[in-house]
Amino acid sequence: MRVAVLTATFLAVAVVPSSALAQLSLVASYPLDGDALDASGNGLDGAVTGATPTTDRFGTPSSAYAFDGVDDVITIGADPLFDLGSAYTLSAWIRPVSTSVFFTTIVGRWSGSSVWESFWLGVYNLTPPFLFGENTTVEAGNQTIQSAPTPPLIQLDQWQHVAFTYDDSTDQLILYIDGTPLTPQFGGSGTGTLQVAANESVSIGALFRGTTTIEHPFAGSIDQVCIYQGAMSASQVADLAAANSCLLPAARVPALGGWWLLSLVLLLPLAAGLRSLRQSGARLG
Repeated sequence: MRVAVLTATFLAVAVVPSSALAQLSLVASYPLDGDALDASGNGLDGAVTGATPTTDRFGTPSSAYAFDGVDDVITIGADPLFDLGSAYTLSAWIRPVSTSVFFTTIVGRWSGSSVWESFWLGVYNLTPPFLFGENTTVEAGNQTIQSAPTPPLIQLDQWQHVAFTYDDSTDQLILYIDGTPLTPQFGGSGTGTLQVAANESVSIGALFRGTTTIEHPFAGSIDQVCIYQGAMSASQVADLAAANSCLLPAARVPALGGWWLLSLVLLLPLAAGLRSLRQSGARLG
């Protein structure tokens, strides 16, 4: 009877409600360490045109890519995994060196409709430069957000972490610099599922419209580009800005940390007790 009671307690503590699990998946990860290979395991490798390897924010050679602001680009393709649905997160480390081009692309994909992008993170080169996010949904059309002229700001010749999240369930578009959510100058709300065109490529450092037209080229360096399905929380974006990869620390899985800690504290002694009782029963038998 004692064994049965311990077993029931063990199972009750171990169960974690499925609603607590984070709905966030890494679609593609580009460390840009001398190539444009996808480190996520999904095989979504890019092809480099013109961009050259450069030092990253740690001063490590060949650990980022420099773009000339004219026609350099990394083309990734139009895999169905890039149909990000109704929630996504884009992030990257950037070091812009010029504001000669009005809109510049960090990472994005054209929607195939008019002049709008399915998803896009870039820099809007006014004085000071603004971080800019945009997407197009089937239900609501074009949706944008532009950061306000208040700190933190985009800085030339400095490495900064930038991120853009969209979540249909909260009707929010949010921009971040170095893990800090930005106050929007305009925009910031959105709804619906992303509009996509099957033949439109995701790209880094410039935007493709059609198969050959390159627009909105970035001048400067880009590193550690991450694309996720699902919208990160502010705390997850802050962790990402402090990390050196696209993988999030396990401690930041939403709503799970406390349950797992409680489970581990209770499970280990219960499991040891159960094992001891079974061994005692075997000896008695």
